[in-house]
Amino acid sequence: RASILDCSAPPLAWVADGYCDADFHNTDGCLWDGGDCCPSSCVDNVYSCGYNLFDCKDPNFGDEGNNRVPVFT
Repeated sequence: RASILDCSAPPLAWVADGYCDADFHNTDGCLWDGGDCCPSSCVDNVYSCGYNLFDCKDPNFGDEGNNRVPVFT
């Protein structure tokens, strides 16, 4: 498993902050933005999960949301 230290997309403070940074941090090397981009792995932090929608690409969560999905419908 990758380590957050493998994330080459700055700033690291954006990883696991509750905000899905789909463009730069939603990669295996950045641990899928610390879980921010999948509804089941996101934990509220600086932002409430889903604030920037979800874009789940983490293979551990299957086809949970491979499209930009709003939290509130």
